[in-house]
Amino acid sequence: MRLFRYLLFIILSTFFLNITLHADSDLTLTNVTDAPDPQYLGQDVTYSAYMDNGGPTKTFITLTATYDQNVTFVNFTSPGVEVDWTCTATSATVVECNSTGQLGNAKSSEFSFSVTPSTHGILTAKFEIFSTEAILDPFLGDNNITKTTEIIKVAD
Repeated sequence: MRLFRYLLFIILSTFFLNITLHADSDLTLTNVTDAPDPQYLGQDVTYSAYMDNGGPTKTFITLTATYDQNVTFVNFTSPGVEVDWTCTATSATVVECNSTGQLGNAKSSEFSFSVTPSTHGILTAKFEIFSTEAILDPFLGDNNITKTTEIIKVAD
């Protein structure tokens, strides 16, 4: 659904507002890791990743993490301090973070956040980034990554 809204936004913006796509405008999500993997049920899993901006400067960036099972959002950090973020758990399976600063041209931002899974088995997390600025990202294939983490039931 999010992809449909994004594509509709591109089409309508391009037609009505004369907004263009630029090949040099590329947000990329890379190096997503989870630790520890496997993890015991009830313990935190921390995901870390990098976001690269192929240009130009981006101000309105959204990072979304969607899980296939309920989790408890614990915290979010961005140690690189290239971009400031505000994060909220919008449901039991979605954490959404919005930038409050700028990610400059050819800059990267590291981030990590922790969640506590509520069920044992395989936890699947899908991470997506996008920007709603006038110069839109024409390469959506590198804006999302899916990561799985094994959650082990604690022995009785």
